[in-house]
Amino acid sequence: MATRDDLVGYFAVILDDVLATAGVPATDAPEGLGLPLDAADRAMALVTIPETDEAATEAAYTALARYHILLRVRDKVAPRFKVAVGGDSYALPDSLAGINQLLADAYHAALFLAGPVAVAGGAGVVARGRRIGVIALGGSAAVLGGAGSIR
Repeated sequence: MATRDDLVGYFAVILDDVLATAGVPATDAPEGLGLPLDAADRAMALVTIPETDEAATEAAYTALARYHILLRVRDKVAPRFKVAVGGDSYALPDSLAGINQLLADAYHAALFLAGPVAVAGGAGVVARGRRIGVIALGGSAAVLGGAGSIR
């Protein structure tokens, strides 16, 4: 199963230009990928994939991480405007359309691999402990136990 460090390294390569455009460092820190990975960790507690299905669990985790990372990228790029000198011309950055398409693709992949409850819940639900269906109980911020553990 992929660790957070594995995901940081993977996305540092896969999304290098996108992260650079947004000014998001490829680190597991709050100003980098830390908060999106925290959201993916929370969302994984809501995934109903059996913990014994390690491949499906890892695919769901990676898809959720990509989705939350691209949300952060969009949030960093969207407020930027290009202003034309000598007129009242304002435009969104050219990169925003591409980022929005990447985000839409990531959303659909996460929806397919992790399910709608996990996609909707990762941003705001703090789930703790072992997964039991879509209910999470216990005392740790990560999903614990079995081959499908998240480290």
